[in-house]
Amino acid sequence: MRKELTGSMAFDTSTLLELVFSTPLGLMLKEKLLAESIVAHTSEFNIFELKYVLCRRLGRKEAEKRVRALTSSGYILLHKVSRLMETAALFKCRYGIAAGDCFTLAVAKRIEGPALFARKEKEIMAELKRRNLDVEILFLEDFA
Repeated sequence: MRKELTGSMAFDTSTLLELVFSTPLGLMLKEKLLAESIVAHTSEFNIFELKYVLCRRLGRKEAEKRVRALTSSGYILLHKVSRLMETAALFKCRYGIAAGDCFTLAVAKRIEGPALFARKEKEIMAELKRRNLDVEILFLEDFA
């Protein structure tokens, strides 16, 4: 297991939420992004998820404001869904995990880096116990 968060990695929606809400884990990530020790990648699908979660919690205007600030910051490299669909569909076919997680894994595979999830999600952990997901998986909570 890695001892430090460095390099290029695919951010799951859960990780983006930590950033947007400036949680202690999110602030740690922000420092690493500002120091350029992490290069963050995500998919348009994860931004879609982020936007609807924020909309439900904070309202449409605040969600739009926060998503726009994040995506225009230059610290998150955005990958088009159309370029990830085949790989994400294969992950969804093979594993019993959410579609958004499949897009995170597809980004990780594309950049040849790890997928970063905020916490150990039940579905991901169940699949990891059964088999290798063909992508390195990291959990932000392990670096707290």
